[in-house]
Amino acid sequence: MILTHTREGNLPSLEGKKRLTKAISLYREGKIDRFLIGAGLPDCENKSLAQIYAEYLISEGIPSPKIFKEDRSRDTAETLRFVQEIVKSWFEEGFKILVFISNRYHLKRMKMVIHSMSGWQKFRIEFCSSHDNLRLWERIKEFIFRFYTKLDPLWESTLAEIMRKKRQHYYLKFNSRP
Repeated sequence: MILTHTREGNLPSLEGKKRLTKAISLYREGKIDRFLIGAGLPDCENKSLAQIYAEYLISEGIPSPKIFKEDRSRDTAETLRFVQEIVKSWFEEGFKILVFISNRYHLKRMKMVIHSMSGWQKFRIEFCSSHDNLRLWERIKEFIFRFYTKLDPLWESTLAEIMRKKRQHYYLKFNSRP
């Protein structure tokens, strides 16, 4: 199950794309069989996040019969409640493992909500972060980068140059010992 983030026009946000990319790689590795997109109600354009994310998966070559959508919820607890209705039939088909994909912060909230609900005990639930290989510094850099490039597009090249010099400084500092 992929929990949505936000969107940028008719495409998933950067964070959303990370979640989708993680799910696609798990699918191509044979670790998941189908996609369930947990989203929210349609916005002013009458297109739900689930629909936008599903369209992205299809554009990446995922067959549409493998994609299921939950688009009635307004928050994480509602998403999990509505998703439970969908996955009941999967359990009867023999699916016993559910993989939830989101960022680390959201996964922590999901764990708390799932433990407070009944009905999830029959599944083995795994939580998979879309940021598995990112260190804290990498996430901070990404946040700063996204924040400043929204303010001023010229910041993109300036920030990239600052980060290059910083890496070079640390490399010289730790690799030039006598």
